[in-house]
Amino acid sequence: MYTFCETIAEDLLPPIRALVAHRLREKGYSQTQISNFLGKTQPLISHYLSNSREYWVSKLKSFGLDLEVIESYVDTLS
Repeated sequence: MYTFCETIAEDLLPPIRALVAHRLREKGYSQTQISNFLGKTQPLISHYLSNSREYWVSKLKSFGLDLEVIESYVDTLS
């Protein structure tokens, strides 16, 4: 069983990073640039981008987050 902090790090942050990666890609940034911004490897960024935005949004909605809140986080972080 995960602790609260492990749950955040393992289950909540990756979908948020993925959505930020999608937003940055929409703004024209390369996978390498996005990986530098997020401090993650380029192959991980490729994985994030290979799944749809809706996939990552559904992961966050499973935590009870509304789309408006999710978009606000992504806007702020990107």
